[in-house]
Amino acid sequence: MDTDFQWERGSDPPVMQETLGEFIDALGSELEAAIDRLMGDVLQTVQRLVNVDTGQLRESYETEVREAMESALGLVIEGIVESRIRYASFQEFLDTGKPHVAPAIEEHRSALEAEGTKAWNNAIKEVT
Repeated sequence: MDTDFQWERGSDPPVMQETLGEFIDALGSELEAAIDRLMGDVLQTVQRLVNVDTGQLRESYETEVREAMESALGLVIEGIVESRIRYASFQEFLDTGKPHVAPAIEEHRSALEAEGTKAWNNAIKEVT
């Protein structure tokens, strides 16, 4: 990840702490928006890759983006692809099925990484 910025705010601890809090908030917003944009592409790929008999499984997949938990930086953003169909996990994980969720995520890995870098840089620009 490449970043290029110059610190323009005060260097005393209270100002730095305030700025770090603003950065974490900005990064959370940027990451959530980036992952939300990309999850539509991931969903389309999942639906393209899944085995289709009746189409029920393909149509059952949904995505969700949420802040999952607190961490050292204060946030973990998750992009979730899920189906409520009971046999979805059999299709993904058993030898008789055909993996489709993991390959879809892998297909979009570089875009996810690029969007993460962009979100990081945008958050830095916002607070400096």
